[in-house]
Amino acid sequence: MLSGCWLLSDLDGTLISTPHKAQGKYPSITQSPCFDPIRRWLMNGGSVCIITTADLRTLSQVYFPLQPYLAQGRVGSPQQDPQKSGNSNRNIPKTNNSHALGTTLSSTEAYQPGKNVSSLSNENTEASEPFGKGSLLLSLYSGAALYRCTSNSVELLTDYVNSIHFATPESTDMLKSCKTLPVQVQIENKSSSDNKNVGFGTANCVQGTCINRGVSKKLLSYLTNLYERFIFDLLSGEPVVVSASLRLSRRYQMMWIMILRYLDDIYQSVHPERLAEKPILESSKDFAAYLSTMRCDAEAVLWKMRYLRSRPDLLICLGVLRVEYIVDTAFSSVAPASLGQCKLQESKDQALLIESVKSLLLKDLPQDMNSRAEAFASHMIHALGVDPGCLRKRHQETDSTLVDVAQVIVLGIPLGLFSRYFVKSIPEFARIGVNIMPQPNSVVFSKLGINKSTTVQYLLGENVDRNRSFPKVVGVGSSPSHRGPCGPTPVCSAKILALGDNPHTTDHGLTVFRKVRFISVEKMSQREERHQRIERRLNRTRMLERLGEKPRMPDGSTAPSFKELVASLTKCGPLMDDRLFPNIAYVGNEEDGTAIFLTTLMDELNVPPFNISTKLACKAGATPVDPETFTEALSKAVELASCEAQAGKTKSNL
Repeated sequence: MLSGCWLLSDLDGTLISTPHKAQGKYPSITQSPCFDPIRRWLMNGGSVCIITTADLRTLSQVYFPLQPYLAQGRVGSPQQDPQKSGNSNRNIPKTNNSHALGTTLSSTEAYQPGKNVSSLSNENTEASEPFGKGSLLLSLYSGAALYRCTSNSVELLTDYVNSIHFATPESTDMLKSCKTLPVQVQIENKSSSDNKNVGFGTANCVQGTCINRGVSKKLLSYLTNLYERFIFDLLSGEPVVVSASLRLSRRYQMMWIMILRYLDDIYQSVHPERLAEKPILESSKDFAAYLSTMRCDAEAVLWKMRYLRSRPDLLICLGVLRVEYIVDTAFSSVAPASLGQCKLQESKDQALLIESVKSLLLKDLPQDMNSRAEAFASHMIHALGVDPGCLRKRHQETDSTLVDVAQVIVLGIPLGLFSRYFVKSIPEFARIGVNIMPQPNSVVFSKLGINKSTTVQYLLGENVDRNRSFPKVVGVGSSPSHRGPCGPTPVCSAKILALGDNPHTTDHGLTVFRKVRFISVEKMSQREERHQRIERRLNRTRMLERLGEKPRMPDGSTAPSFKELVASLTKCGPLMDDRLFPNIAYVGNEEDGTAIFLTTLMDELNVPPFNISTKLACKAGATPVDPETFTEALSKAVELASCEAQAGKTKSNL
């Protein structure tokens, strides 16, 4: 019944609990109320694409629990051979760089599994292979990678990673504001009636979805300096910084307790004559209480900062500055039972990593700190889930032209301090080709022009317009390259449904396609607080302008005008107003709201329950739901599932 229907969903806070709600853990979808609705959706032929900033942790959270219910593994469903994708060569080649790093949105350095740009040719067999019924796709690292999951394999869609994608409008605007011209694609427009040329058009583009090693190295150097500024302010007890840090999630408060306590320990070990007047709370797990006991005198702070600066790789090795590399290996015949050997190897790798970090920590320190350094390294690496493979990859491959960095994440930065440390540097990040996205407890950096909307664009077939001739890419290389339509057969937009809990920030890329319905499951309190903040800003700015005054930011700089504020209401950011989007409907209640909504939607469509779907899996399917019926059921499901409906004030936009 659900053949051709797609769920494009965020993960944390939409399908499963956020790590903050789950006490710092990453729960499996089996622990979520969405598990049964998602199984029911898949068993009735519906497809799912999870679009998240997360990494391959999604395999254990989502793939393994759903593996038995994927269409390719069912009786009577066509089996697909993962070897037919043409991705047998897993090598990452060196590429030529014909222009200065970071001067454009696009570059010649596509992430390529072959020895040349053959993956960009019209002969790509993967391009024409449609996804089957009940498919599961994982779009990870904020749209940098797309994996196809079957009952016996997980494979990277290299065509997606290499493709020429239309750049996000925000990235184009950012480059123009930095006086840097975006790269454009020149396209021959053809008439839909007679296929004749009717002129030429251009579109801003970006080739490939990953950052190259040279850019990531420059970015890490920049971020290390910014992060050290934050640590200095925290060590110094800067009131604004301390206050904002107290709003971090429990997971990251504990991270900072471990870091600050270790710095206190080694300082007092080297300077026993300067023991703190107030004893350090050795067993304290309260962040506020710990900060109140921390030594903040200038000499102690400067010594701790010198210690950190003499170890520039320390924050990276501890996983606080996290570099995530794209994994291009196909996981064939994967199963939870076969992970025992992998976990054993992972334990060995972690032991080697802990030893390496301990040596770095002990450099120029007394050896009697050996056990303390080892305990700190072990706790940090296990608490933050540091991947030894990523660090090994960073040290083994030093070629700056390699293009395999999916994203870089700065952990433990409160959202309230984003403007203090990062906003002024946004133009510099844009010039080197990097996008910045603040989150409640971290800041994510990815390739400029790529975000969650890139995956939706790919599935809709909009990264290359199929009514046009092959585009000529201008500025991508020394000579223009040609390619045909990439990706699978486009899915029907009338039967696509997007879900997310942060439409104003991390999930904004899922809201920008006006023909794709987006269901917001944002917490009601967070949404109402944002709406109130928007109204306060607008009213205050309008009042000041009427009085002939210029609005100012808290730091004294010029604030946006009323006209600029209104323009920002439909853009990604804290002032984005979801009420202005005709394709956004509000349900609320995070993963609980998602489960209620999906169940209600399938009930409205008369989709068989999960237990019946299992029995009917090998039989001929029912007639697929038509777009009109799907749209009608969608509107009813929103009205019934909305937390506002329970309060008697529902208002569906659909």
